[in-house]
Amino acid sequence: MLKQNYSYFQYRNLQYIQKGGLGVGAPTSSIFSEIYLKYLGNTKIFDISVKRHIIGLLRYIDEIFIVYQNNRTNIH
Repeated sequence: MLKQNYSYFQYRNLQYIQKGGLGVGAPTSSIFSEIYLKYLGNTKIFDISVKRHIIGLLRYIDEIFIVYQNNRTNIH
């Protein structure tokens, strides 16, 4: 029988259980997150920046900063 591995954490005196996704504080979480963000950056975000005439796109860890011209780019 397989044992389910849940992550437990507490925030503001409330206890939570994480049933899905990457474990909070797990050593591999940052690695898998970085791989996924690189994948998104090289596929979806690049396509959006080309199609929407984005001037600049900067990424730092999990933040994305986008520079665009208001008269050429519809951000919606």
